[in-house]
Amino acid sequence: MSTSPTKHPPRVRKPPVTNPRLSMAVGSGLAGGRAGVCCSFRVLCKDVDGNKRTLGGDVIASTLSYDNGFAPVDAHVVDNTDGSYTVSYTPVHASSLCKLTVFVNGTHVEGSPYGPHVTAGDTETRNTEVFGRGLYDGQSGRPCTFTIQTKDSFGNRCAAGGDSFMVKVCADAPKLSLRRAVSSSH
Repeated sequence: MSTSPTKHPPRVRKPPVTNPRLSMAVGSGLAGGRAGVCCSFRVLCKDVDGNKRTLGGDVIASTLSYDNGFAPVDAHVVDNTDGSYTVSYTPVHASSLCKLTVFVNGTHVEGSPYGPHVTAGDTETRNTEVFGRGLYDGQSGRPCTFTIQTKDSFGNRCAAGGDSFMVKVCADAPKLSLRRAVSSSH
């Protein structure tokens, strides 16, 4: 009787499953940025043993939300096909009351949600406001004061000073002409 070795089908090794709780987000975009400027960070996925994933295909979602009622901003995600993902978002409202959530396969990554701080963008003169009594009332020889409130292109108040402005003062009263009176009796 001859016995031949039994052939087993080759085992197909499945890649390890991603563990969202061990996965992490890294990069400056987690801390926030400036209104109108793209912020980005990376998500690094890890498996159940804490090893770096080498394949893509996970579902990554991230949203910037504001506590003051502004509409949330959904992030754009690029799968780098190596277990990492590049996430970018562009905030439009300046606020320190933000929340940035980062999910891998429906579960928060370690540290999520984050608390980014979004500052105003560059001053946009078309959105800047000028107000105060000195704009419409004053006396000759006395200071007239008014306020210039700078705003960015999204209407956010700019907190940092240093902008230069040229102010032109125009009088509504008719011009006076003075002449020297000449007298013949000395």
